[in-house]
Amino acid sequence: MKGLWSELRGVGVKSSSIEILQEPKDFYNTLINLANEAKERISLSTLYLGTGELEKKLVTSISNNKCNNDKLQINILLDYLRGTRGIENSVSTLEQIHGKANIFLYHTPDLRGLKKSILPQRANEIIGLQHMKFYVFDNSVIISGANLSNDYFTNRQDRYILISDCPELADFFSDLLEAVGTCSFYVDEDSSTKLHEQCLFHPFDGNPVSYKRMFYERIVGIHNKMSVINSVKDKTVNIYPLLQMGTYGINDFDSYLVKMFGQVGTESDLTIASGYFNLTNKYSSILTRITDSKINIITSSPEANGFYTAKGLSKHIPAMYVQISKKFFNESKDNVSIYEFKKPEWTFHGKGIWCEKKNDDEMITIAGSSNFGERSVSRDLESQLVFVTYDEEMKKRFNDEKDSMIKNCNRIDKDTFYDPDHVVPYWVTLISKGFRHFF
Repeated sequence: MKGLWSELRGVGVKSSSIEILQEPKDFYNTLINLANEAKERISLSTLYLGTGELEKKLVTSISNNKCNNDKLQINILLDYLRGTRGIENSVSTLEQIHGKANIFLYHTPDLRGLKKSILPQRANEIIGLQHMKFYVFDNSVIISGANLSNDYFTNRQDRYILISDCPELADFFSDLLEAVGTCSFYVDEDSSTKLHEQCLFHPFDGNPVSYKRMFYERIVGIHNKMSVINSVKDKTVNIYPLLQMGTYGINDFDSYLVKMFGQVGTESDLTIASGYFNLTNKYSSILTRITDSKINIITSSPEANGFYTAKGLSKHIPAMYVQISKKFFNESKDNVSIYEFKKPEWTFHGKGIWCEKKNDDEMITIAGSSNFGERSVSRDLESQLVFVTYDEEMKKRFNDEKDSMIKNCNRIDKDTFYDPDHVVPYWVTLISKGFRHFF
């Protein structure tokens, strides 16, 4: 599988510098510890920050650190739509560090004009979001799919990989956050929201072509600061950042996945996890044609879907995902197994890929924000890390992470879709084909 990464830009790290965090509480405690200990920089990119006590404690840790160390640079990137929704929101949670931190709010340029005026809150988020989840503290980075919110700190299972003492990777993500930030709004010390002075074109009132060109030019140069690494040393892991920002014609991750799925060969073992399993038609077409490799899908059961307790039309979203899983199940061969995460009182938000070949010592795993669906490819801002290693101990740790998810899953079969919680209303079946491109 060397052809999948030998031309990518990245960095090599010792296996001992990588820690796989297992549960939400580990993620939260690590965030708190790193926030307290950071000396030079904190750069946090998330869809949104919650409004509960755990979130406020995290903000307090950051604020106290800043009070004791004025040299500490704090940059936070949120989505404008999600981060300003409601009276209590991400911006209000961050109030105690207004003026102490750079708080950026990304707004998609595709929500404008009539769409912006008629789409209500929540519904307008289907047009596009800032969805990257990475957390930088000095030279350490956590790559994740988890947001900074109570559920993700307590009972929503995700993935969280901590890479310590890696200045090149920390620089990459810090530079990425700042580049997006200069194309965004920011929160002033008086808590007002203003367009960044370096944002030369307004995201939704200005010329969309000019805005997208500006955004593209600020992002593409960041990747080129890293070197091409085409060999893996002993007891090391190569790490390659890949971005997906289809709105701006940045399709590095999509191109990589098409190549990767196309090269899944004889006796490969491929596992794909997504809390919102909704592969693009392109990915599904490739995977359902494979017959000589083992493919595992890990997704959420209806009860573990984050929309299970939603109200209004949103409460039918889990049924739509059941319909999508059913379609993929019916189109797949016997080499494909679908597992649904089901743990009492927990939801599932994990996402990633694990790939090995039995005749090859190499392992590839991917972690980040993408759910591998149409909106991940076309609408949202996504960031991933591709990990490549030959180290047996590191491979075991990655596989243990995967297996720990599967142990909380039930494998579905054709009878599963007759269970009461898997019966899809006919109207949901009818609309799922069209609406699935927005999820």
